[in-house]
Amino acid sequence: MRIDYLPTEKIGTWCVYNDKYFSTPNYFEESLEAFIKREGWKNVSPVPVFELPGGFSHQYVLIDGHTRHEIARRMNQKLKCAIYQKDEPIDIIRDGLADFGIGNEGIKKD
Repeated sequence: MRIDYLPTEKIGTWCVYNDKYFSTPNYFEESLEAFIKREGWKNVSPVPVFELPGGFSHQYVLIDGHTRHEIARRMNQKLKCAIYQKDEPIDIIRDGLADFGIGNEGIKKD
């Protein structure tokens, strides 16, 4: 795993959310977008992505972090990513990632 800042257009996503989802505070008093505009990306966890083999429309695929991806896209900024290779395990604690939005119930060691 390596950390890098990637252009959002190189990252494919699994789903699409509506605009209200990204501008409404979910867990805190301000939206994540407002926080990033104020503080930058330094205190934001990287999003996990897998590098895809050739032949796909994107170079990477997003595993978690759709909100951060969309905010970076809207702000025309590169996204802080933890880049994994095929079959490389993801460890959210070791790699400094945020808990996956699904509550980690779908994550298995193997």
